[in-house]
Amino acid sequence: MLGEERPEVARRGVGGVGFVEDVAPGDVVSLHWDWVCDHLTPRERARLEHYTALNLQAVNALPSPGPAVAADTRGG
Repeated sequence: MLGEERPEVARRGVGGVGFVEDVAPGDVVSLHWDWVCDHLTPRERARLEHYTALNLQAVNALPSPGPAVAADTRGG
């Protein structure tokens, strides 16, 4: 499931290298591994939420756990 909306600390750049220059608190952005990748428009955010929900529905409808759970060797 999707978690609640919350503030997030992320990297905008390191040593002058990054993807987005003009980021401010409260902006809605895409993140990948704690890096800000791009600003999201309201339409882009809605589409991301929609397709994420479709993927979660598909995975949650599986009759058994996915391969990541089946391959878990931690014994839990």
